[in-house]
Amino acid sequence: MGWLLTSDDRPQITLRVADAKERGIGGGDLVFPGDVLGVIEEFTAGDGTYTYDGKVVACRLGIVEIDSINRRVMVTLVGRVPTLPKKGDIVLGVVTGIRRDLAEVNIHQIEGGASFSTPFEAILPVSKISTHFIRHVAEAVKLGDMIRAKVLLDSPHLTLSIKEEGLGVIAASCPLCSSLMGYYRGKLVCDNCRLTVKGRKISPFYVRKPTYLNLTSYVEHGLKNSEGGFT
Repeated sequence: MGWLLTSDDRPQITLRVADAKERGIGGGDLVFPGDVLGVIEEFTAGDGTYTYDGKVVACRLGIVEIDSINRRVMVTLVGRVPTLPKKGDIVLGVVTGIRRDLAEVNIHQIEGGASFSTPFEAILPVSKISTHFIRHVAEAVKLGDMIRAKVLLDSPHLTLSIKEEGLGVIAASCPLCSSLMGYYRGKLVCDNCRLTVKGRKISPFYVRKPTYLNLTSYVEHGLKNSEGGFT
């Protein structure tokens, strides 16, 4: 995702082009093919990079190294290369944006695998949420929800679905106090402030009785657990 191979086998920038300063890429960061590392006025292209339209671009997945003396930027291979999300994978992610016709999702983990240090951006179209008609994405998922989803497409955009049985929201935070909500008798209930919420496409894997204070701590727990993340 995010790049295409050209005739000379260099990743052509498609989705990941952005100003390096805006994205905050620096030495020691994990980058992907197509990530812009800087401009040629700042750096020359070292191993694992190439120049494109005045920019220095990563051509492989790895760790950024900056030679300040020679003004050179390189990308070195990491010892353990994470598996990229691909079509058919079951993934865990957090809803980061809501529109009428789609939700934006950050994928944090392929189920059963290690969590990503940098999440992958994906979309969840309204047509891929439920077998029932839904007018607006917000009828089934909310901003900040953690979902269990299936990757339908891995190019040109990571596209997800939660239509199938077993998929959907697996954790949600209370809109009033931000506590992680429990799921009882078909409703989301906040044990802290007792707010009851309807209107979610809930997965049977939803955390029925949350043991974390909020969704942030739940996500952080998964990210720190390199043996498979969320429990």
